[in-house]
Amino acid sequence: MKYYIIYKTSGENIYIQEIEQTKARAAAAESAGLNYVHWDTDIAGEAPSFSLLSPSNWNDTRTYDEKRQSGYSMESDSLLLEYRARVLGDGDDDATAKADWVAARDSVKDKYLKPWADCVASADNDNFTDDSHGLQNDNRVEFSADTLPGGISAETNYYVVNKADNTFEVSASSGGSAIDLTSVGSNVKYRKRYPPEE
Repeated sequence: MKYYIIYKTSGENIYIQEIEQTKARAAAAESAGLNYVHWDTDIAGEAPSFSLLSPSNWNDTRTYDEKRQSGYSMESDSLLLEYRARVLGDGDDDATAKADWVAARDSVKDKYLKPWADCVASADNDNFTDDSHGLQNDNRVEFSADTLPGGISAETNYYVVNKADNTFEVSASSGGSAIDLTSVGSNVKYRKRYPPEE
């Protein structure tokens, strides 16, 4: 299994191989405010090749779910290597190190692989209800359903606006006006989307 991180800066793309190096490079990229994507060859095949001497523009054609899986694979495997190093290299207590690893792994799983959640759309109030949803304004979400509510499309980013404890509205743009729901749909579900994956 190979992992890559692909920077996207001023139209230039660079990939770096090896998981621990990738993790460090990802942290450096975030600190510098750079945009990047994860790449897992088991999920998406061989990564595109770029030269430092002649960088090239690149369009990432992977599906959003492939990006989510790549990010989860890279970060969860990095955590496993850290756990092994703590036990074998640093001599940490196995139970304590394992508990820390499980907690960190669950956090990464929630970040990238958060499951679809049920919600109820209201055409009268132009909002969605899910008790204690935990969303914040400007979070990005997407929807699926047997029948989508009027005004909502599948595989589309929406931004949370006017959130309350148990309800939220969505906009087509960050901080924009709430979408007018013209029908309630059926079996409606939503999930949060995470940067850096678009």
